[in-house]
Amino acid sequence: MRCMRLLGGGQRGRFFRKSLVLVLFIACIPGIVTGSVLYGWLTGSLDGMLRQTDQRQMEHRTAFVQQQLDDLELSFSQWAFDPMFDSRLKQLNFVYDYKKVHELYRTLLIIQNSNTLIQRIELYLEQPKPLIMTSERYEFVTESVRAERYQSLLERPHTTFWTHTPDGKSMMAVIQLSGENGVTFGALTMTLDSVQLTNLIQTLTPYPNGSTFLLDSAGQWIVSPSTGDREFNALLRKKVLISSHDASFLMDYKGESYSIRYGNFRRLGAEWTYVSAAPLTAIAAPMLAASKMIVIVNAAGLLLALFMSWVGSLHLYKPVRRLVHMFTGERVLHGGSARTPVQDEFGLMEQHWLGLQHERESLGQRLEQQLPIVRRSFLLQLAQGHLSGMTEQELRERFFRLGWPVQEHTFVVLLAQISPYPAQFPQAWSALYANTDTADNEELLVLNVSDVLDNLLQELPCRGEIIHFHDLSVGLLLAMPAHASTNDSRAILLDVGRRWVDQGRLRIGRRMTVAVSEVADGALKIAQLFRQTRHALRRSYHHDLIDLCNPKHDEILVQVQYPLDLEEEVLASIRDADYEAAAELLSRFCREVSPAGDDCKRLKQALLQLLAAVQHGMARLGGDPFMLFEADVFEELLHLDSSENMQLWFRHRIIQVCIDNYTGREEERLKLAVHEIKKHADQAYAAAMSLEELADLHGIHSYTLSRAFKQMIGHNFVDYLTEIRLKHAKQLIAETDSKMNEIAEQVGYQASYFNRIFKKNEGITPSRYRDLVRLDRQNKQGNGAGC
Repeated sequence: MRCMRLLGGGQRGRFFRKSLVLVLFIACIPGIVTGSVLYGWLTGSLDGMLRQTDQRQMEHRTAFVQQQLDDLELSFSQWAFDPMFDSRLKQLNFVYDYKKVHELYRTLLIIQNSNTLIQRIELYLEQPKPLIMTSERYEFVTESVRAERYQSLLERPHTTFWTHTPDGKSMMAVIQLSGENGVTFGALTMTLDSVQLTNLIQTLTPYPNGSTFLLDSAGQWIVSPSTGDREFNALLRKKVLISSHDASFLMDYKGESYSIRYGNFRRLGAEWTYVSAAPLTAIAAPMLAASKMIVIVNAAGLLLALFMSWVGSLHLYKPVRRLVHMFTGERVLHGGSARTPVQDEFGLMEQHWLGLQHERESLGQRLEQQLPIVRRSFLLQLAQGHLSGMTEQELRERFFRLGWPVQEHTFVVLLAQISPYPAQFPQAWSALYANTDTADNEELLVLNVSDVLDNLLQELPCRGEIIHFHDLSVGLLLAMPAHASTNDSRAILLDVGRRWVDQGRLRIGRRMTVAVSEVADGALKIAQLFRQTRHALRRSYHHDLIDLCNPKHDEILVQVQYPLDLEEEVLASIRDADYEAAAELLSRFCREVSPAGDDCKRLKQALLQLLAAVQHGMARLGGDPFMLFEADVFEELLHLDSSENMQLWFRHRIIQVCIDNYTGREEERLKLAVHEIKKHADQAYAAAMSLEELADLHGIHSYTLSRAFKQMIGHNFVDYLTEIRLKHAKQLIAETDSKMNEIAEQVGYQASYFNRIFKKNEGITPSRYRDLVRLDRQNKQGNGAGC
């Protein structure tokens, strides 16, 4: 720990202080220089820039207000030329001419709603009798004072003009209506909304302490100032009316400087004067805020730089301490360690790294030892068709992970079936079989056949894997390069098959048949290859080597004539407890085996095969065929001498016994088990469970229980459990605010897998589902409120 001692004690203090001062000085220089330059530049030039910006914004705001008023006057003038307001109004009978009056109401309402600045539209008609009409009603003018006021509007020299309303609170635009001879018979008036006009004018001065107002050509208030000192506003109005200055000037009031801007709006032959007053402090507020912000940011940056430099200096040695602690479990302090090891830190890390490397190699060796077992288990499931839910790409990736890359390969299957009946075999084996039970004998036979195949496999130019099916059959799956010659490869495979049959027969002393499958270009077809070869083995009795690519193979099978499809239908009828269907299928089975009914030997062999299949099916359902029949039924069948007796015996001795003593009760037991499992899944869906555990609990084979569950419920167990879990998950997502990982745990999933399985089944993620549900709920509430 010499290097650590050098870093500790007084030696570290002097070096550390010098280094820290240097680091702090270097870290502060950029902030000080940058802050000084920015502060000097902003205080020197930002004030002028802000004033120019304020002037440009004022011009834009003035142009906007001018445009709004221009659009209002243009729209109002255009409506005045509408044919609705021509001289025919003088002859309009407001009492009886309802349609025309209704059109006037509608037109006045449209004009009134065409602009937010319009408060009211009125139509004044002098003829046939004085009348005032709005968008809501009309009334005849009977008061002389009121009639004179409206009559004065018709006597103005201008046909279009602005004036104040009689109460003096709002501005009103007037358009005189004249007939064909130029005689004025009425007027159309538009009264402005004082609030909207005030808001529009206030946009000229968007500062909180400013003042804005609007004057007519006579200097009267059109829009009076809503803010500011009354004395200040009166003084400003007086200065503007008598001012000969430019459109802007500065004015001091009570120690505050104001920037004054004013100008004219030409409105229908008159001029309106707008006045905007803004305190200079409000205009320069951004500059002052920026200056303060610069000072604060620079100060904060300087403090942060000081702190980070100090922390960084203290933690320069921290990674080394952490690594040593990680390897040894000893926390290394600033001045050394609690217990001084023999080696320094890097020696310790090297030592532990070598130890980890050794452990890695050991784990790799153990993995290599276990990999063949995992690969054989995977291939057995694939050959039995239990991985049909996987895709071609997933299967090939699984092959690659198990140490068998088959990306550009095709597949061929060799399947050997060992005869269960012993023939003449060496005397040395007789003693061995005499001292072992049947299961040990079968296992020993399979191992010897596998040893023969293993020796032959080393001579092949391609890679293969031996599969044990534990039913006196051994399979070989070969992965052949796609570019290999088909004819040459086929010849090699057939030669291997022949040598396997010959050497295996010598080795075990029993008859053995080998079937060579066709070539499949995909891993998904491997299970189909095994089924085809197994069917070929079951339908061929007199051949040692079967080539499924041989054109004469079908002729050989026709000669044997074993109805495999009918065998499966008979078994299905027995499982369904349908005696009539099973008896009819048995008759068809016998007719196909022996059409003339005179070949008792062939029929007897076929029925022996069928009987073996029935016993195998009962065993798969969990029954004991030997206890079921309580006799050697094969011996009974062998003593029958006619086809009629064999059929009658099979119906009553086999089919009826299976249905009466096992199948019916099994169906009831299966229904009860499926009901209990479904109930358990509905109630305890979040608990970890498997179909194998439930099958063991009910004493039923998992394969039988899985098939019964799918037939009765319509889904397999995993899909049903997934559906129940997702149903409750969607309810929790929609009705609660719980986090997704909490919901996943409540329904029995891990958070990462829950997100993936939810998206796979629903098409969207759980978070997106919650957003859609809430959005739909808000829309429904909104529609309900609207109704």
